[in-house]
Amino acid sequence: MDKHVNLQSSSTQQSSLPSKPSVPPPDSGADSAVLAVKAAGSSSLFLAAVVLYTFIALLDGIALFNHDVNSPFASVFMILTESTRQSFAFTWKAQIDFTALIVGIAEFVLVLLILSGLWLFFFSSKSRKNSVSTIGLTMIQTVVIIRIIGICIIGLIGIMQLIMDAKKLLIAIGYIPGLSTIHTAGAVIAVILVFALFILLLVYYIKITQTITAVRETAQIKIPYDQISTLIIVINCVSAACSIFSGITTILYGGSPRLFLSELLTAAFLIIISISVLQYRTRIRQLKTASKPVV
Repeated sequence: MDKHVNLQSSSTQQSSLPSKPSVPPPDSGADSAVLAVKAAGSSSLFLAAVVLYTFIALLDGIALFNHDVNSPFASVFMILTESTRQSFAFTWKAQIDFTALIVGIAEFVLVLLILSGLWLFFFSSKSRKNSVSTIGLTMIQTVVIIRIIGICIIGLIGIMQLIMDAKKLLIAIGYIPGLSTIHTAGAVIAVILVFALFILLLVYYIKITQTITAVRETAQIKIPYDQISTLIIVINCVSAACSIFSGITTILYGGSPRLFLSELLTAAFLIIISISVLQYRTRIRQLKTASKPVV
């Protein structure tokens, strides 16, 4: 009897003791989010896009530093090596060529930064580590931000120029009787179209920045973010169609085969990278839906 009482009291004491907290299971959702980023960055589709962009960068470098007559590099090199190079600063065409060369070199540097970022992201995703380095994505995002700043500066300069020239334009149109209304409407429509394209391009690059941020947050915080805009896919497809049309037009009118190839590669890159982004967004949304608690 006493033994039975002692057993009951000991079991009562053990049940009254606080239970040891159980070890939480590993966060499979977080691992899945990182694996989704790695799968997208190391996929054959993304690799094809990176290889295409590599060839695009190569063609851009050839176009910039070739010795064709129409090349800014060739024109500036010829002027600087002439005996009359002292008058270089006073030559209008030379100033245009020199400015075009500087802008071309700056744009080519940005292209190389994007290319480096793409390859870094691919190799980081291909590694056997359980994490993904976002250095490559940061490089690409930096280039996009630089382009956003450039678009804003060019847009502001263009708007100021339009405001200053608006009065002169209206006065000039007034000298043509009976056509002033048509010309004014045409000028207004042209300004609206240019302004709309400027806004669309600005929004496009902003959406790209947000998409890169979403991928970076998913890789770093290990929470699936699906803030990937459909606008990027739409504009990429439209740009790809324009590149194909431009390439066909170039080759039909006896243009440069290099330009034709560059346009086709650009179209292929835009299409493939858009498909890759769509696949990634689908996977992330599936993870986000699966991680929601069932009520």
